[in-house]
Amino acid sequence: MGVKNIIAFLMVLLLAACSSDAGQGRPASGTPPRRVVCLAPSAAELLFALDAGGLVVGTAEHSDEPMEARNLPRVGSYARPDLERVLALRPDLCIAVQDGTPPQTLARLGELGIPVVLMATGNLEELFGSMLATGRAVGREERAEALVADLRTRMEAVRLRAAQAERRPRVLFQVSGPRIVAAGPKSLLGQLIAFAGGDNAAPADPAYPQLSAEQVMSMAPEVVVAFDMLGQDQGMAGWPDDPRIPAVRDHRLYTVAPALFARPGPRLAEALEALARIIHPEIFGVYRP
Repeated sequence: MGVKNIIAFLMVLLLAACSSDAGQGRPASGTPPRRVVCLAPSAAELLFALDAGGLVVGTAEHSDEPMEARNLPRVGSYARPDLERVLALRPDLCIAVQDGTPPQTLARLGELGIPVVLMATGNLEELFGSMLATGRAVGREERAEALVADLRTRMEAVRLRAAQAERRPRVLFQVSGPRIVAAGPKSLLGQLIAFAGGDNAAPADPAYPQLSAEQVMSMAPEVVVAFDMLGQDQGMAGWPDDPRIPAVRDHRLYTVAPALFARPGPRLAEALEALARIIHPEIFGVYRP
């Protein structure tokens, strides 16, 4: 069992140990928590979408969706939460993200007896399962089920429309620069590319491979999507400006808001719909940031 799986397993045990009903994922009293700290912006966004925003007493930096989240106390960054700030808010539940929240933070919360819901976002089914588990943990199970059902319906509608395209263009999704790191087929973003009717030009392994300019040239992507960092097209930093690359030649380089695509949660269908417009404007209409 890998380190990531061990951490996830330990967090499941932690939540179960602190709960009288492990299947419901609730604290020992059997009632939903009253004070929740979100250790990632995506977790806060999810709780507000579940009509549980009133339970959130603190969140990570850059939590700006919805508007109400902007006024919440901050507990540090997504990758570097400040444990003292977390504890000062007296949470009876924390929502963390696998592969994001530092293992030492999770371990310390466990030592202190604070239940943690650990959200997995590696693929669609993991994400949907985590959303349902979070809903159970905060007493919003029915709302979570409705949210997931709506996301599935909207995403399937996109997939079916995209399947009508005459061909699937080669797509490369850059997630960081200046050295190009792309979303591979096995990543969550890779799944969105497939749903939106594109063929992922990146290698299958690892989930987020780092690419050289020579590799990009050989992949010949027809569509390139990149995170627009700071709203200044910085997501395209390091991109080979070579017309031999089809996407460069045909002016099919697009930047998208990181908050929409890098925070797996309630707006996932919205992200997919935007990506579908980028890849197949002839079917979905022109993409407008």
